[in-house]
Amino acid sequence: NSDIGDCSRFNVITVWIENGLDQNVSVQIKGNRVNSVTGAVDIGDAFTVNTDDREARTFEPTDEGFLPFIFIEVIAAVAPTDGDLNAYLIKKPI
Repeated sequence: NSDIGDCSRFNVITVWIENGLDQNVSVQIKGNRVNSVTGAVDIGDAFTVNTDDREARTFEPTDEGFLPFIFIEVIAAVAPTDGDLNAYLIKKPI
């Protein structure tokens, strides 16, 4: 299941990744001015989440440039054969 998060009424956003896959993954946070993956841009640098680990990145849209629609792109250098990846968008209201 995947969605684009509407963050238009939030001033602090945390992206929480739980990697239960059998491969490391690279995570890139993306943002857009409209509710679409088409034309989205990177927010910050990509980061690695190792196998059986979790990572979180918190940002404030006022610091990063406000883009109301947020999602993540996940890439594994080697195709995983087992496990799950869970991602959460945790938002603090204005």
